[in-house]
Amino acid sequence: MKAQDLENVWKAEGITPTQRNLLLAIQMHCDAKTRVVDVSLSMLEDMTLLNQSVIAKALSQLEGRYLARLPSRSKKRLICRMIEQRSTPDAKPVDARAPRGFGQSSLPSA
Repeated sequence: MKAQDLENVWKAEGITPTQRNLLLAIQMHCDAKTRVVDVSLSMLEDMTLLNQSVIAKALSQLEGRYLARLPSRSKKRLICRMIEQRSTPDAKPVDARAPRGFGQSSLPSA
């Protein structure tokens, strides 16, 4: 596991300690080039000391934001792809000012 991958898991926002524990276990089996993880639920259970129902719930909560499920023919294998977090800030900050013409002076007086 690369230091950057470990840092991404620790900096992941809006996840529970259980989900973070699971992400760390998944990152240990993540292929650095393809970002694909091939790990069984029993392996995750041994690594995290969580039962399979807790793991299944945490995985479903992480899908979309940190994990994406890939098609798998085997029912016993969980194959996921880590979604890399943004490492750079937005190039341009959002301008919160209202567009010209929508200020208070353009509203009809009552």
